[in-house]
Amino acid sequence: MSPQAAAPRGPGRPPLPGERVPLGLRVTKETKLRLDQASHASGRSQSQEAEFRLEQTFNSQSTLFDALDLAFGRPWTGLQLLLAQVAQLTGTRALGASAFNFEGCEDWVNDPYAYDQATRAIVFALEAMRPRGKIVLPVERYGLPDEAWERLGEGFARGVLADLARRSDREADSSIVQAIRLRLGKLIGRVRIPPDTPIGQAKKTRKGFWRS
Repeated sequence: MSPQAAAPRGPGRPPLPGERVPLGLRVTKETKLRLDQASHASGRSQSQEAEFRLEQTFNSQSTLFDALDLAFGRPWTGLQLLLAQVAQLTGTRALGASAFNFEGCEDWVNDPYAYDQATRAIVFALEAMRPRGKIVLPVERYGLPDEAWERLGEGFARGVLADLARRSDREADSSIVQAIRLRLGKLIGRVRIPPDTPIGQAKKTRKGFWRS
């Protein structure tokens, strides 16, 4: 007889390793139907199918983190996860508080107030992680003014936004740009490219240095 069977769980007894415990869960009719279909196809009970799929999400999460480490390096993966967590927590809570309803709060990216608060949260988190020390601009070279170096990031961000706003997949686009475009979907229609920046102007006259 197994330890689980030999020791029926009573009030106050903590569950043993591997022992199943009840989990209250409410899902939509559509999710229930998909779970029923998956359960029938796999031969598992509905409860077993739900448990299996929950476990797979945690395994997939670990695989995702490993893939991000490979693509960007562990420190930047950590920063991405930090910013995503801060934005998601802020956005959903801000929309819930604003609408006085926490249903559907995952749609916070379409709410002006929630989006603004998430943006502020991201900036706050980035500032908290800022490396210590004085900012030193690159020495004068390539005939570029200091302002161009100060706004270097704006120029490259503008370039990525411009690539996304083309609204059509191009073979020349990087796999990252294509992946962003696919996942943003209709949100790309909101892209408003700001007026040209000094780095963008420099790019037009220094094509040998700035990648087009």
